[in-house]
Amino acid sequence: MDSISFVDGLGQLCFDYARARGDPLDVLDLVEVWEADDEIASVLLSRLSDLNVECAAWPTRVLCSVVLPKLLVLERPASRVLAAAVIDYCKVLYALK
Repeated sequence: MDSISFVDGLGQLCFDYARARGDPLDVLDLVEVWEADDEIASVLLSRLSDLNVECAAWPTRVLCSVVLPKLLVLERPASRVLAAAVIDYCKVLYALK
């Protein structure tokens, strides 16, 4: 399974869970996305920013649940792929304001 298929499936699971029970980030907590490699984390950020979850705080919560923990557990400097994904995601957040 490639990164995009994995992330799309995870995003759909978050969306379905949000519609059925509530908080889509419960799904991300179970998967421990901060343990993902940089490629999956960058795809995750780009795909989750496009996900239409009926939660006003979704983009900020993704940032706090995925990006910040991922950056905290790094044992070496972030890769260019991850750094670019974080910067792009923050640009999206800023554009939403």
